[in-house]
Amino acid sequence: MTSHSAASSDEDWSEGDSDESILYEDRSTLRRETQPMGISKGYVPEWEPAEAFREFTQNWKDAIIETNQFSQTQCQVVVKGFDSNNIYTAEVRHPTAQSLLGFIRWQDGMVEISNFKAQMSREMLDIGTTTKRGNLETAGKHGEGFKVGALVMTRSGHRVRYEASNFYWAFKFGGHRKRQLYCSLAPMAENKIKKLRERQEKRMAAGATRELQSNIWEDVTVKIGLIQGIGEKVKKEDFLSWITVSLDLDHPSKTIETRHGCLILDEEFAGRIYLKSLLLRGQSFEKPLKFGYNFYRGSVERDRTSLKKTGQEARILAEIWADAIRFHERDTIDKYVELLRADETADVNKVEVFISEFTANKVWSRLLEQDPKRGCFYHDTRNGDKDAEIIRNSLKREPIQLPTPLWESLRKFELVRAPREQQCHLLHNAPVAEYNPSPYSVGVQRALRAALALDVKTKGLKVVFKNGATTDFDLILFESTLEINNKWLDFKQSHSNTACWLSRQSNDESSTMSHFSCDHIALTLYELVLEEVMRDPGFTHRESSESKATLCQRVSENLRHMPMMIETCLGGPGEIIVSWIDRDGGMVSRVYGLNPKLEITLHQESSCALKRGDLLRSNPEPATPTVEVNPLGSPRCGCPSMVVPQKDLKITFPGLDPQEEYFPMISREDPQAFFGLAPKSLRPRAPLSMSLSVQTRVEQSVKSALRRNSPPNVEIDNGNLYDADSSDGEIMQLDSPIPRPSSRSSVSGPENQTNDVLRNTPSRTIAPYRAQMREELHDLRVSHVPSIWT
Repeated sequence: MTSHSAASSDEDWSEGDSDESILYEDRSTLRRETQPMGISKGYVPEWEPAEAFREFTQNWKDAIIETNQFSQTQCQVVVKGFDSNNIYTAEVRHPTAQSLLGFIRWQDGMVEISNFKAQMSREMLDIGTTTKRGNLETAGKHGEGFKVGALVMTRSGHRVRYEASNFYWAFKFGGHRKRQLYCSLAPMAENKIKKLRERQEKRMAAGATRELQSNIWEDVTVKIGLIQGIGEKVKKEDFLSWITVSLDLDHPSKTIETRHGCLILDEEFAGRIYLKSLLLRGQSFEKPLKFGYNFYRGSVERDRTSLKKTGQEARILAEIWADAIRFHERDTIDKYVELLRADETADVNKVEVFISEFTANKVWSRLLEQDPKRGCFYHDTRNGDKDAEIIRNSLKREPIQLPTPLWESLRKFELVRAPREQQCHLLHNAPVAEYNPSPYSVGVQRALRAALALDVKTKGLKVVFKNGATTDFDLILFESTLEINNKWLDFKQSHSNTACWLSRQSNDESSTMSHFSCDHIALTLYELVLEEVMRDPGFTHRESSESKATLCQRVSENLRHMPMMIETCLGGPGEIIVSWIDRDGGMVSRVYGLNPKLEITLHQESSCALKRGDLLRSNPEPATPTVEVNPLGSPRCGCPSMVVPQKDLKITFPGLDPQEEYFPMISREDPQAFFGLAPKSLRPRAPLSMSLSVQTRVEQSVKSALRRNSPPNVEIDNGNLYDADSSDGEIMQLDSPIPRPSSRSSVSGPENQTNDVLRNTPSRTIAPYRAQMREELHDLRVSHVPSIWT
C-alpha cells in the first residue's frame, strides 16, 4: 500500500510573508505559508543522519506512548524486517487489542514513520514547544528534536516532509545563501481528503483493520528520502546503520530486563547506553563500559550525548545490577563481582555511593564462597603493605586486596573489617583470661595501674585481661574498659617484641621470675594505652594533665625509683625488719651527692588492709632530714611511719603489737611516686614475759600427762627442759634474748623445750601412751603454741 501524496503545486515555497503580517500572525492556526524555523544550516555540525533518525523514532515512540497512555515496557516494537519485496517494516500494536498503532517502513529509498491517532499544531514548529515535558515515560523533553532532525536530514540531501492535520509540512533551506531552515505548510485538497476518508470509512465498516497506511487527517507521518522526485534516496545500507541507534529496531539477543532498565549481555552491544531504547553517543564516564544498558528513565542534554544530571547514570547502573542479581543471580553475580574486583570499567562507577545493601551482601557472600577454606583476608588496596604484614603475622591469613570502591561498598554495610579492626574484634570477643597470679604478672598489673592513675584521662579506666589464644593484638579501649591481651602477663610472651638483657639470658627453665623488674614492659604497655586513648573519639575531649612524652617520662622515672623486692622478717620481740632493693639510690648518692628518701608506713592488717592496694603516694609531706619513727604513727591512719635514705636497704620497726599483723607500704617522697609491691603480712614476736608464761603452761601440761600415764618402773627426766644446766639451779633472765625460730615454726620457746623432753624420753616408754596424751593436750587451749605432736 502506498501513502497519500499531493501535487507539487500544493506546496508554496515563498520565503515568508511581509514584516507587518509576521508581527500580527496567528500562530495557533494552520494555513498555507512558509515559516522560518530559526535554525541555521551549521547547527549541531557533529550530527549525522543516524542521530536525526534517532530523533524521529524517539518522537514516533513517544507519541504512541502519550496517545495510548502506555509505559515504556508496554510499547513493544515488533520488527518484521525485510520481506520478499525488499520492504522493511516494524510496527507497534496494542498489547491486548492487537490493533495497529504505528509503523516504520523503508521502501525504494524512502523511510516512512507513522503514528496513528495524532495531530500536529503550527506551534510545534517553534523551538522549545513540546507536549512531553513532565512525562517520565517519554524520552523527549526539549521541544526541538524533530526540527533538528529535519535540519540534519535536509543538510544531508534527503527531503523531509510531514503529513499531519490535513497539511503537508515540507522542509528546505532558504534565505540569504540558503543557510536558514524553513517549513512550508500546504493543505491537501479538500475534495481529495473527502474521497480518502470515504474510502477508509467503507473499509472499516466492512470490518477491516488499519493497514500500513497513514491518514493525513488523523495520523502524523514523516517521510525521508526521495519524495516526488525531490531529495536523495536513503540507501538500504544507510538505513541499516540508522536503525542501530534504537534498541526497538536493533534487538540484542541476550538481555536481562529489570524495573530500572535493561542489562545487555551481547558483546556486539558492549559499551553502549540507551535511554528508552535510543542510543546516547556519549557518556559522563572516564572509563569504558563492558556491557550495554538501556535506561528506562532519565533526561538528556540538548546534544543527546549523555544524561542530564550528574551521577544519574551511575545510580541507574547500580539499580539495574541490583535487580538483575535479585532475579537472575546465577547469570549475573559472578560478572558483577568480576567488574568490582577489576575496577577497570564504568559499569561500577561510584558503586560505593549507590550500591544497595542487598547487592553488597550478595557480593560479600560470593567472595566468601570463593574462599571455602577461609584462608584469605580481604583488605583495602590503600593500605596494602601495612595491612598485609598484620594479616600474615598476626591474623595468620593470606592477604587479598580489594579495590577501594568495592572495599567501601562492603564497609558501607559493615560486612568487612580492616586488619586492625579484626584484631580488635578477636580480642574483644575473647574470654577473660584465667587468674593465675605470679610475681611477674602481679608486677606488670600493678605498674600499669599505677601509670594509669597518673593522668585524668586514664585514671578511671577499668583493666581487663583477655585470653590471647586467638590473637596477638595488644589491647583495645572499649567504652571505659581497657581490654589487654594476657600475653603481657607472661615473661616470655611479653618480651617477644621487646627483648631485654634479662630475657635474652633466660631460657624456658629460668623464665619464671620471682620478681618483676622489667620496667620497659610496663612502659611499652603504657605507651600503647596512651595511643589507644588518643585514638578513641570518646576521650579526645578530655584534656590530659601533661603531654604524652611527659607522662611516659614520669612513668619511667617512677618505675626506676620504685622500691623492689620488699620483704619483712622478725627482729627482736615486738620488732619487724623491712628490707628492699634499691636500683639507683646508691648511685645517685655516690655520683651526685644526693640522698633520696623513702617513706615507709607499716600498716596494721586489721585496720588498713585496703592500703595494700594504694598505687600512688598522695598528700606528700616535706622530707624528714633524719631517720625517726613517728611515735603517734602516720597522720593519715595512725600506723607507724619512717622516712629513711633509700640506699639503707632496710629498717627495723620496734614496739609493735604482737597481737597484730603488719605489712609495709614504701615509696619515694616525691609527689605521686609509685608504691612498691607489699609482701604478706607478718606478726611480730611477743615479749619474753609472754613467752615464759606460755612455756610454763606447756611444761606443766606435759609433766602432768606423763605422770598420770607412766608405768610404775618408768622414771621421767624433767631436767634440761629449756636447754639449761639443771645442776646450777640458775633461772633464765627476763631480758635474755629469745632464740630465732626454726624452719618449722615462727614461734620460739615452749614447743622446742617440749620437743626436747619428748626426745629425751625413750620411745618404748612413750609410745603406748602417745594417743591418750594427744587427746588430753588437745583440750588445752594454749595461745600461740602449735601442736607438739607431729
